[in-house]
Amino acid sequence: QMCIRDRSTTVCIVGAGFSTLPLIKELRGSGTDYLVVDARKPSIWDSLEKHEFDFDLVSSKTSSYYSFGLGSKYEGSYFPMGGEFLEFQREWKGKVHEAERIVQDTVHTVEYRKDDVLILTASGIEITAKFCVVATAFTRAIRSQLLSTNYMSISNSTILFDGFGDSSKLMVSRMLGRGNKFYILSDGFTMLQKNFLINDQVWEYSHNMAEPFDPVLPVHERYLIQSGGRAQHPVYAKQMFTDRTTDPWSWSPAGGANWRTNGQIVVKPWSIQAYKHLYPDPTDEIRRGRLMDDIFFLMSTGEIQFLRRAHCAHDKQARTVTNGKRSVKYDHVFTTDYEQPGLPDIKIARGSKKTKFSYRFKDTFMGVMPRLCDRVLLVGYTRPHFDGLCNIIEMQSLFCHRLVTDPDFFMRTRENLDAKMDKYNLTQYGTVDRKSGNHADHLVMFSEYVRQLGTLLEIPRFSGSLAAFPREALTHWVLPDHAIKWRRFGRYAVENGPSYCESMMEYHGNYVWTTLFLYRQCLMYKLLLVAALGTACYNYLGLFGAICPVLLLLQNYLLVVNWLGRANLGMSHGIHATLSGLLKHQVGPMTVGTVGSLMCPGFLPLLIGLAALWYVNRAARTKSEPMLQDTYDKSTQSWYEQYIRLLHEHQKPTILPTEEMEMKKASKEMAVLPNSSSEDELARSIPECMTESVMA
Repeated sequence: QMCIRDRSTTVCIVGAGFSTLPLIKELRGSGTDYLVVDARKPSIWDSLEKHEFDFDLVSSKTSSYYSFGLGSKYEGSYFPMGGEFLEFQREWKGKVHEAERIVQDTVHTVEYRKDDVLILTASGIEITAKFCVVATAFTRAIRSQLLSTNYMSISNSTILFDGFGDSSKLMVSRMLGRGNKFYILSDGFTMLQKNFLINDQVWEYSHNMAEPFDPVLPVHERYLIQSGGRAQHPVYAKQMFTDRTTDPWSWSPAGGANWRTNGQIVVKPWSIQAYKHLYPDPTDEIRRGRLMDDIFFLMSTGEIQFLRRAHCAHDKQARTVTNGKRSVKYDHVFTTDYEQPGLPDIKIARGSKKTKFSYRFKDTFMGVMPRLCDRVLLVGYTRPHFDGLCNIIEMQSLFCHRLVTDPDFFMRTRENLDAKMDKYNLTQYGTVDRKSGNHADHLVMFSEYVRQLGTLLEIPRFSGSLAAFPREALTHWVLPDHAIKWRRFGRYAVENGPSYCESMMEYHGNYVWTTLFLYRQCLMYKLLLVAALGTACYNYLGLFGAICPVLLLLQNYLLVVNWLGRANLGMSHGIHATLSGLLKHQVGPMTVGTVGSLMCPGFLPLLIGLAALWYVNRAARTKSEPMLQDTYDKSTQSWYEQYIRLLHEHQKPTILPTEEMEMKKASKEMAVLPNSSSEDELARSIPECMTESVMA
């Protein structure tokens, strides 16, 4: 610990957790003076290790690790375990942290002043800095429930989750197969499988913002685009939307044209087909904590049911949830709270007057620079929908470093800050009202966010070599926007950046099939539908009469495709694995249907459009194509029964230190009780905290 009283520095960093590593690494590289103030409290990852609670991350290795720790070669899709991730943290903390720059203390107040920032600690130390970077993470009450629940003791029970997210999903996976039934009371969320099976090959759901298609793809279409897969097969993912207020299928004011990118709560479970394909004997994975949690499958078995909060009355005293005439009485309830930034007390000093800073994501530029105190920078309070947190944090750290070390860049960034935030909020939320908001405003699509910060940081996209330009252009065009893609060139380049991105391109066949699939899946369907509907309306209503229905279709065509899909005339699950097959059976017919629709009179364009849709999706064609394996047949049910038996045999119990001590204490007290069979006396001898823990 650094022995100081009062001193000044260029940057004071509040928090020495994993989120600050990229920033400290860059500050050391640029020779910038800094101090770190940290209370040295155990992180959530330390607590998970202490309780021997391990699980696989929802993000792949490329999304979970910082660029400088990925190595030089991409080795395919892999979801690290929490223990592996903790070891990665410790390795880089040891490499990056300098003990003489760390002050072990708790920050009491951060005071923003005109030209600097004053940081006051609990022990009375005063630090004056040009900038203060706060990275103290989020707080959530569900974490204590996650670690204090005796999962193996809960059986034959009705369990209510008041809210749902990845933490709740983890809890469900540990209580499966014990006769339990789960009810999810929620405002709604999106579920996207983290991986899936096509022709006995497992694919990872990832992000690709499809930059060349941005001008023609609305944002809600780009959100549904998948990337990944080798040259043999493009990929397809299965989506399910349970929240009609943010549902692109919805024709409501909150859906369709006004569907937003930010603020989506997404849960990312395993696919049971992918899990059983990778782990036919899941014994070792169960012991490690990599558990199957396919929400789609569990819904099909009836183990999980969803209750829409807006349609339900929740009587907590009677422990019932009523939906119309249906009433559900539950035995256990787990309440999932929302993330709250664990910020210290931040005050804004204007002369002798000091006002308390109130954090709002919409009033903070890119989630980093608050409008009212732009020298107090925030790192780690922007999170992805479901993938890529470390990519976000890494780019935020680079942004902070540039603001701190480049005065001109800082002045340019703060100039017209209101207009910049209004533009961002209008795009992402459909409003410029910074005071309005909800608990999910800080959730962003990581690839789009990374690209925005990369552009803001003026990172070059090419090396400048004419010989390398075609390859570099293709890489930047089609490679998903992980942080390492933006660290190939320029001031923030990392040594392994070019080689890692190149190996990623090679592994995925240069994303040729992904691009073709995107073109077929979105653009061709849109062109065909618009041509058929637009021409028919024009034939009967004239030019102006056709504008309204065509615009509605352009903004809500996913809804139309969903309707057509119910009649097997929508986006097919089958995908041709060859270029000739793609052209012959899909792109060709849709192109012919589009041209034919534009040339025909009367209502014939609609008939031609439907005929093209039928031809592309006819059953005889899809039987011979690579198919998304998403049906739950007898073999799936049989494997699940085997999985449940193995789960009972090999599931590792969570270590509950507090319970263990109370049980020892209880056993000692029971040993000296009078010889009595009274259940009341026995109940009184059990500590209250133990009883509460078992009830939880």
